Amino acid sequence: MRLLAEQPPEVFLILFPDQSTLYRYTNGKLQEKESPILRDRRKRESVEAYIRRVKDSYWPYFRSDDVKAVFLLGRPELMEIFTSVLAKVAVQKVKEKIPLSTKTKQSELEKIIRELVKKYNIINPKQKVELARNLAQRRMAVFGPDAVFRALREGKVKELLLDPSFKPSGWRCQRCRLMGTTEEEQCNWCGGVIQPLANLKNTLLKDAELYDIQVTKVKHPYLEKEGQGIAALLRFS
Repeated sequence: MRLLAEQPPEVFLILFPDQSTLYRYTNGKLQEKESPILRDRRKRESVEAYIRRVKDSYWPYFRSDDVKAVFLLGRPELMEIFTSVLAKVAVQKVKEKIPLSTKTKQSELEKIIRELVKKYNIINPKQKVELARNLAQRRMAVFGPDAVFRALREGKVKELLLDPSFKPSGWRCQRCRLMGTTEEEQCNWCGGVIQPLANLKNTLLKDAELYDIQVTKVKHPYLEKEGQGIAALLRFS
């Protein structure tokens, strides 16, 4: 299975005795993220073997740093087997287990998903860019490298929004640790000595991991043009 560069931050895995399916929720609808995994009854595949095959098939989503939350829905015994074969780091991504009957209708399933979406305030990456545009008017979000790096330096960033176009070189101040992309002879914040960074994005991602800042990868024309590929939602938003 090959993952695309941009992954949904949340996925929903439906586990039933004969078929399991991975979904994402976008634009108010459930969408299959991958083809369903079918239990092989002809070969008398055991439940355990079937669930392990489901885990192996969808494992890249549990491993991906882009996917922040997984919701399991389906037969309780299947959900227990599934979590038992997951690595501990992947189990931590499972936010809720919702029991379902095999007779659950699609309309009922979508209602349950909508309730989870509301409960966890789930929005898709493109909606986050639009949210940031609105919040920027109230100084609750910022666009562009200079504004984002200063907010990072001040400890205000809650979430970074990165367009694939964001691949700049730049610098980091050895004194105050501010990063920048403009041509400078010294740090434009504290006047300290600056160190060139050929791959500023890697340094940024390491900082985000260190300070527990969520990173959302999203391709969006406004983010690419007006934000030069980067924006941030701020902690007090």
